[in-house]
Amino acid sequence: MSTPTNPLKTLSFTPLAPHTHLLARPSATTTLLLCTWLSAPLRYLTPYLTHHAQTHPHANLLLLQSTFTTLYAHPGAAAAAAVLRATPRVLAHVFSNGGCSSLHSVLRAYGPAPPLPLVGTVFDSAPGAATFVRSIAPLTHPLRGCAWYVRLPAQAAVVAALGVVWVVEPVLQRVGWGADFITPMREALNDETLVRREGNRRVYVYSQEDGMVDWREVERHAEQARSRGWEVRLERFGGGHVAHVRDDGERYWAVVEAAWESEGGGVVSGKL
Repeated sequence: MSTPTNPLKTLSFTPLAPHTHLLARPSATTTLLLCTWLSAPLRYLTPYLTHHAQTHPHANLLLLQSTFTTLYAHPGAAAAAAVLRATPRVLAHVFSNGGCSSLHSVLRAYGPAPPLPLVGTVFDSAPGAATFVRSIAPLTHPLRGCAWYVRLPAQAAVVAALGVVWVVEPVLQRVGWGADFITPMREALNDETLVRREGNRRVYVYSQEDGMVDWREVERHAEQARSRGWEVRLERFGGGHVAHVRDDGERYWAVVEAAWESEGGGVVSGKL
């Protein structure tokens, strides 16, 4: 039985901090920041890391992985911010709410004044909103490979704990201990004091079939960004959560690369 390849070793990434790795290129003037979805296995990251390493051979690749422990404050945010300060151009490829939470941590570590100099951003299956039902799926997703006698009790415990948090959240927010990291994250991503607006092209890649992030919340965030002056494009696919590259890989990569150079806006729908 063959051992799965570790793309971080294959591509010679260097660890900077917990859940933070860098592939540094000599004299790079651009850094491509890749923020993964929650508990993303390395084998699923291989196509993204390989594509960016080959397509952008003169750019730094900065990887921030998302886990349950990084959702409120990523331990690699300060190290990531230091790398980003050293390059005048930043591209971002951000997956799901886990990736958005990592980006939020970087924004807080980097700024404000000046804001992060993003020139192109791809949001894949993100950002979602804080709702009880939609929060269950990502929190229980890592349990899917467990035996049923482990998975079912663990899922029940997650739902029960989430229910308690949801009930007491309004009280916790009043005393500054709120557990909702998604609402402030969504607002920060559209805050021009944290994210550069001029020259920052955005593409939202999403799907109505996504069982974890409501497509309408993605569109609401995109519309808010557009109303605040960002150049926005919506690309609707037909696959599941963070599965658009498998749904239509050729179109997906064309969309991603066009994000760094695109003009205009609107919604483009693929084959559903």
